[in-house]
Amino acid sequence: MVREPLHDMIAGRIAAQIRAGAWAPGDRLPPERVLCRDLDVSRATLRQALGDLEQRQLVTREQGRGTFVAAAAGSADRARGSATDGTAAPGPAASGGSATGRLRDRVILVTGSTGIAAAGARRFVAEGARVFVTSRTAEHCARLAAELSQAGADAAFAVAELTDEGQVEEAIDAAVARFGRLDGLFGVAGGSGRQFGDGPLHEVTLDGWKQTLELNLTTQFLVARAALRRMLGQDLTAAGTRGALLLVGSVLARQPVPELFATHAYAAAKGAIEALVTTTAAFYAPHAIRVNAVTPGLVATPMSARAAADPVTVAFAARKQPLAGGLLLPDEIARAAVYLLSDESRQVTGQVLAVDGGWSVAGAAPIREGRGGA
Repeated sequence: MVREPLHDMIAGRIAAQIRAGAWAPGDRLPPERVLCRDLDVSRATLRQALGDLEQRQLVTREQGRGTFVAAAAGSADRARGSATDGTAAPGPAASGGSATGRLRDRVILVTGSTGIAAAGARRFVAEGARVFVTSRTAEHCARLAAELSQAGADAAFAVAELTDEGQVEEAIDAAVARFGRLDGLFGVAGGSGRQFGDGPLHEVTLDGWKQTLELNLTTQFLVARAALRRMLGQDLTAAGTRGALLLVGSVLARQPVPELFATHAYAAAKGAIEALVTTTAAFYAPHAIRVNAVTPGLVATPMSARAAADPVTVAFAARKQPLAGGLLLPDEIARAAVYLLSDESRQVTGQVLAVDGGWSVAGAAPIREGRGGA
C-alpha cells in the first residue's frame, strides 16, 4: 500500500479544520510552534503542508511576517475538491445539488455563528429559508450574516449573550420584528466546559459545573422558551403547524468515552437537553409545535479543534465513526436539521436523532493515551 506523504496528511487535516470553520476567512492561524506541537510534526513538515495549502489558496502569507491566515477556498482548491480529504463544504447557494426548497419562506432562528450553526444557516438558506443568526460574538455573527446576504439570502443577526434572559428576549423580538414570525429554531450555541473546570465528576468545581450547564443548558432553555412564546401566538401554516424546535445534544450523553471525553458536566447538560425535548414535545404537540433533538458525534468544528489536532483522538474517530472515516463535517448535521425543521417531518416530534457516523453502534475502539476533546 502506498503511504500518503506526511505533509500531505497534515495539509489535509488543516484544510479540514479551515473548511469546518475552526478559522474563518481573515483569521490568523496559530504560531508555527503551536501547530507543530498540536499536530506532532516538525517545522519543516508543517511548512511543506502550509506551502501546499497556499498553492490551493486556502491560506495566504502575510507580507514580511511569515505567518499564515485562513482564506476562503480558492478556485484551485475547489477544482481538487475532496480528492485530498473529502471535506469541501457547500456555500450558502451551493447545496450539493440537493436543494428542493423544503424551507421556502420559513423563518429559522439559529443560535451560534460558527461550526454546526454556520453550516445550518447555509443549508437553510439554500433550501429557501430566511435566517436570523444570534450569538455572543459580534464578528462571527456579522460575518456569517454578510456571507448569507451576499449570496442572495434574506438574513439578519443580533448579538446576544444567550445566558442572559433579557438579551435573549431582545434577540427573539428582533427576529420577529425583522421577518414577521418564527417558524423554526436551530439551537446550537454551547461549548466545552473545560475552561471552567469541567472534567471527571470528583474534580469538577461547583463554579465549573454551574458555568458549563449555563453555557449548554440554560442557553437552550432561554431561547426555546422565548421561541415557544412567539410560536404559540402564530397562525397555523398550510401544513398545519405553528413551528418546530431543534436542539443540539451530543452522542456523549449516551455513549461516553471516558478515556478521551471525561467532561461530566457537559455530558449532563446534553443529557438534560434530551429530557427537555421529550417532555416539551409531549406538552406542545396539541399546539402544533414540534420539538426534536439531533445528537452529533465528533464533528470538525472550532470546539473540537483540540480533538482534531490530537492524532490519538483522530485515529479513534476513524474507527468509532466508520461511515465518516474520521471527524464528521458540520454540513452532515445541517442536512439532518433541514429534515427536522421542514414539513417532511411534520409528524415527527419528541425524537432524538443521532448523526454520528456510526458511533452509537460501532464496537469499542481501542484507545491509546490522548488529550481528547469536549
